[in-house]
Amino acid sequence: NGSIKINTDLSFKEYKVDLEECIKLAYENRTDLKINELGLRAAEIGESVERSKQKFRVDLTGTLGQAGEAYSRGDLKMESDWFLGAKVNIPCNENSLNYSYTKENIAHSVTTFTPTKNDIHSVRFNILDNMASYTELQRSEVTRQQAYSDFIKGKNTAASEVREAYFNYQET
Repeated sequence: NGSIKINTDLSFKEYKVDLEECIKLAYENRTDLKINELGLRAAEIGESVERSKQKFRVDLTGTLGQAGEAYSRGDLKMESDWFLGAKVNIPCNENSLNYSYTKENIAHSVTTFTPTKNDIHSVRFNILDNMASYTELQRSEVTRQQAYSDFIKGKNTAASEVREAYFNYQET
């Protein structure tokens, strides 16, 4: 006999809803919050990169070998030939301080009778040569602060919307 049974029980079933759990779920699942969080992370990395440009830098270089010269009828005598160098760059806000040291031993040639030795120290203070890097650091700090503000604003908006929906549900 193909009769259809219909459940006519329309009683209200109350569901327990926890406000803090709803807010937590909103924080975990809203794409706008995830985008803001990723934007904040990118801004923090950008600021970190710019800060690293404001740290001192040391460059080391050198060569080591043998060199020699002789006239076509003379004996070729090979001698030690080397170079060592160090450079230090210290940013000071929009300025910089540079120090360099070089020491070298150049083998004698047909025009010199003894090896040439050099030992050179140099210091230079540059005014406003680091302005671009310093400005980028300031810009990256502002970008990070704005991204943080957007992130917090998004979280507050999400929490407010969840609270409003929660209290509307409680009233019904």
